[in-house]
Amino acid sequence: MLSNLKKFFKELITPSDFKNSPYQAFLNQSGHIFLGLTSTSIFAGLYFYLFGFFPLSIYLWLFVTFLYLIVAELTLQGFKGKDTIWDTYFVGLGAALPLASLYVTDNSLLAFDIQGLLIGFSIMVISLFLYIIRK
Repeated sequence: MLSNLKKFFKELITPSDFKNSPYQAFLNQSGHIFLGLTSTSIFAGLYFYLFGFFPLSIYLWLFVTFLYLIVAELTLQGFKGKDTIWDTYFVGLGAALPLASLYVTDNSLLAFDIQGLLIGFSIMVISLFLYIIRK
């Protein structure tokens, strides 16, 4: 069982641009978007829990994006050219989505911004489309 788990994680972190499979490329980058989105949400919630207020959006976005670049891409995989750049870009997009669609009101409550969500979602869809058609 342990060998199967090692094999799974080795395959999981092996870089690939899925040249022959646009569907797998879409799923791969959708996973990077989800990783950025959930990481931002978790770090924002943790920050609020520890300090009583939310961090500035740009600092949170930079933290999540560069943490992913340094730990997941450069440390675990090494620089793999376009694959590293694209993966980091999509994590950054995911990290920006909650920051574009949520804001803090005067009394520290979260409010929803539909316009920011639509703009962020549109950029994400267009980016995924452009990434897939180059395959």
